Amino acid sequence: MHRRLVMLSLAVSACAAFPIAARADAPYAFDTAPGKLPKTVVPIDYDISLRPDLSTLTFTGDESVRIRVRTATSTIVVNTHDMTVSRALLDGHPVAAIATDNDKQVTTFSTGAPVSPGEHRLAIAFAGKIGDQPAGLFYQKYRSADGQHTMLATQMESTDARRVFPSWDEPSFRATYRLSVTVPKAFDAVSNMPATAEQVAGETKTVTFARTPKMASYLVVLCAGEFGYLKGEADGVAVRVVAPKGREQNGQYALESAEKLLSYYDDYFGVKFPLPKLDLIAVPGGFPGAMENWGGITFTSDVLLFDPSIQPESAKNEIFQTIAHEMSHQWFGDLVTMAWWDGLWLNEGFADWMQTKATDHFNPSWHLWDRVNGDVERAMQTDGQNTTHPVQTPIADETQADSAFDEITYQKGGAFVRMMEEYLGEDTFRDGIRQYMRANAYGNTTSANLYAALSNASKQDVAAFATAWTTAPGFPLVTVDERCVDGKTAVVVKAQRFFYEANQTSEQQWRIPLSIGDALHASDAHTVLLSAASGTFDGGPCGDPVLVNAGAAGYFRVQYDSLTAATLTHDLARLAPADQVRILADTRAAVQSGAVAPSAALDEIAQLRGSQSLAVWDAALNTLRGIAQDERGQPGERAFDAYERAVLRPVFDRIGWAGDASDATTPALRRALLEALGSAGDTRIVADARARFERFQADPSSLPPDLRETVLGIVASYADEPTWMKLHALLGTSKSLDEAQVYARALWHARAPELASKNLAMATNGEIPPEAGPIAAIIDVAIVAQEGHQPGLAWSFYKANEPKLVEHLSDFERSFLVAKFLPAFWQGASRADLEAFAKSHTSAESVPQVTQAMHQIDLRVATAQRVVPSVDRWVAAHPSGATAQGS
Repeated sequence: MHRRLVMLSLAVSACAAFPIAARADAPYAFDTAPGKLPKTVVPIDYDISLRPDLSTLTFTGDESVRIRVRTATSTIVVNTHDMTVSRALLDGHPVAAIATDNDKQVTTFSTGAPVSPGEHRLAIAFAGKIGDQPAGLFYQKYRSADGQHTMLATQMESTDARRVFPSWDEPSFRATYRLSVTVPKAFDAVSNMPATAEQVAGETKTVTFARTPKMASYLVVLCAGEFGYLKGEADGVAVRVVAPKGREQNGQYALESAEKLLSYYDDYFGVKFPLPKLDLIAVPGGFPGAMENWGGITFTSDVLLFDPSIQPESAKNEIFQTIAHEMSHQWFGDLVTMAWWDGLWLNEGFADWMQTKATDHFNPSWHLWDRVNGDVERAMQTDGQNTTHPVQTPIADETQADSAFDEITYQKGGAFVRMMEEYLGEDTFRDGIRQYMRANAYGNTTSANLYAALSNASKQDVAAFATAWTTAPGFPLVTVDERCVDGKTAVVVKAQRFFYEANQTSEQQWRIPLSIGDALHASDAHTVLLSAASGTFDGGPCGDPVLVNAGAAGYFRVQYDSLTAATLTHDLARLAPADQVRILADTRAAVQSGAVAPSAALDEIAQLRGSQSLAVWDAALNTLRGIAQDERGQPGERAFDAYERAVLRPVFDRIGWAGDASDATTPALRRALLEALGSAGDTRIVADARARFERFQADPSSLPPDLRETVLGIVASYADEPTWMKLHALLGTSKSLDEAQVYARALWHARAPELASKNLAMATNGEIPPEAGPIAAIIDVAIVAQEGHQPGLAWSFYKANEPKLVEHLSDFERSFLVAKFLPAFWQGASRADLEAFAKSHTSAESVPQVTQAMHQIDLRVATAQRVVPSVDRWVAAHPSGATAQGS
């Protein structure tokens, strides 16, 4: 699943705080797999019939389940949630009693006499609710050229299949599913498998689908509405884009991407896609990203459909990566499924890695491996704190399952997979993955099953190498001391756990693959394994400094001795972009932890003036943005803004507002620089943006989609009320959700307090299009806090309106939202106020998230207090942004 709960650069996390190490896995066995349901009865086949009623937002249903009783029992327990079970028959006879416990999300059927081992038939009649949020069966209203329409869709992961039909709703209870649904006659219906029959009766029709392969319950999908289609084919599989009628033409890029990817994955995994069709289904509005339902992947519209009149060309990047992510799940997650939610990284870590690998294969001009370090850094920011948790996090029960969907599982998991691939070798790693797929197809696994396949392929003990990386929290800091001895470089390394917090120690050790090579010829690096706390390795002839994470595939930080660090800084622009990015990120982390002064980071940035690498500037801008926020409201704020303008303006001037786009990443770099310069108050950039806005009002085609949101955001930042009203009018006349989101996100940048108040009011007054979903209102508040420079105003609004802001959120979103957004307000409220509010507005399951959020705030405050005075002194000495070396 590709979750898009928050589309902001907030230093936030929804992960649980488990600072202890998790257990190492044993190979999968059904009887010992975690879960709450008894294993005395297992489902084999489901036949499910659903009858949704859009007028009452309810549904009724019947199912017949072929079950196997493994041990004689007088009770059968299934999962249900917000559901009424009215009748149950076992082998045609009514059960003795039906008892539903909604708190425990189970229904128990008592049979009276014990049921003998063997196969039986359980028939159930039930009724449930159609929600307005993506949990179980939900509805989504959306606008089109001919008015408002409604679509039905499902979202079952993690544990919401039980909202739609009584089920054994745990990953290990694999079964087959045959679904039928009765919908309005004008609707089409789509599920995991092709439709086999369609019967019209009056104003409704019943669509029946073929039986699925054996799979987990959370992969069942049903979508119904007025659809249009684009059809294609790859390797004998029918591929379709399914979208609200009238928008299907925007699915051409997605269809072409899916056709390429299906053939690529068939080859890579060594197992052909086993279903006869694959649908990519666009769900308009507030759907949280994308979901890998087998054979019927659902996407929020803007990560599947590409509208060139509204979206920048770079939107294709996210579309391709999201499709690549979800399609890889058709193997990692669907064909082979983790045993329990503590093994979620086997799904999401691999999909995170594969989306980059596959996208880079087809789009090398996007330089994704250079840029992926930005995502990895987000994980390392969380993982460097003592409140982090292991990749393989203990999940006691289903109430904790959603907490595993975070940057540790996804980005750290993906970074670890990449590091394993680099260490074992690309071909060997692929051979191991093919063995894993063949051995475990249509089954469940633990990490031990994966390590066994990789060990067999590599003839190495992969578990011994890998286990600490997934079962222990955090990651290593490798300190390096380079010495020239008899004409050869001796690389002396020591490893310990990295912490942002001072005075933290740990005895944790990892087996660390070090890629050691000449910094200026890193592609010739060789790999050694550091298996102890320290070691000495050959760095080749003395001369240029040696990198120990050459290529930046290692998930660890590096701190070089002072002489090597100074030389690397001087030569930074000569290094490969990926190595520049990793050095910049490691230095920023060292500044945050207090290991080095901020001048180290600023000296590095001064060497980048000739660079036009998006990846490199993304890393540099990450540092500059952090300092700029630390400086907000401080005496040195204006001086730092001037310094930032002095550094960035020459880089932008080389690119210009329009020009050579031979590098596919140039438009994205242009936007990043414009946003930074606009935020820093560059008067020429602001004036140019205003002029372009004036032309845009007369001729919308004058402002290309690549620049539209950026330009409008700059204009809004410094808007007066008449200008704000003009932008607001554009929102009111927007013709689609995608267009409305461009104008809304731009509006929310307004810094004037009276305009920020108008923006905040939009979060509750209905101006945000309802199909954007309730999370859009929370994003409004967060953007006003951060980009609108009004954290105090935003926090006061959030506190006063929290019930209305969260009333339509799903259980997952509501449980963790307060903790996720606390760090957005760190400059606008006291710590005591933030913590007291969070504790009184979150569930017991959210306590770890609140603890971590408060910890992040404490670190941010401490970092700002340490960094700002040092930065002020550096800027005073280097107003042009140049160092003595770089001037």
